[in-house]
Amino acid sequence: MSIPPTLFTALLAALETLLNDALKYDQASAEGCRELSGKLIAIEIVPHRQKIYVELGFPLRLSSAPSKEPDATLAATPVQLRQFFEGQGNGSQDIASGNRDLTDKLSAIYQQAEIDWEAKLATFVGDLPAHFTGQRLRELGKWLGHVKNSFWLDAEEYIHFETGVLPSHQEMRQWFLDVDSLQAKSAQLEDRISHLESAVQPKPVSPDPSDPSGEQEQSA
Repeated sequence: MSIPPTLFTALLAALETLLNDALKYDQASAEGCRELSGKLIAIEIVPHRQKIYVELGFPLRLSSAPSKEPDATLAATPVQLRQFFEGQGNGSQDIASGNRDLTDKLSAIYQQAEIDWEAKLATFVGDLPAHFTGQRLRELGKWLGHVKNSFWLDAEEYIHFETGVLPSHQEMRQWFLDVDSLQAKSAQLEDRISHLESAVQPKPVSPDPSDPSGEQEQSA
């Protein structure tokens, strides 16, 4: 199910404004995008097949139609896209095609982004309240990050070792090694069977031209 073109265009315009506004408060990320000026990345949202074309630079330009052939393409679900930009998991690299160096640089810009929300907030409430609020938000962010990491580590340990529902990483690694070994042995066995079949298969006997009996049988 795709989004109607008019609504999709409006959403892209709002997203473009939001991204460029955020980059104004992160000079390093804005400079990183500026260094990639002129490059075009296509982002395909799976399974809806909705495509977003991002023309890099500062400001960024988002559209639903390409201005040229994309330099790189990312085709993935929203979750896979988040994992890719955050550098999580090796499988996330499979969603990128084309200029992989370009997509890696874009991922690095995302991971190193540090938006100065305090400066943004100061435009509404003033410097002092913004500074106080910014400190509290940074402390909250660090605490939430710690809680999230701790939760996933505890959950993984519980699932692997307490319930036994899923195998551990070591067990999975050994299982893959056993599967690879079995595949290699199966290939060797198939090759041996093929050689044995070739060896026992009877070969056709050609008639001896000097044998008169053979000529008589043919004439008969």
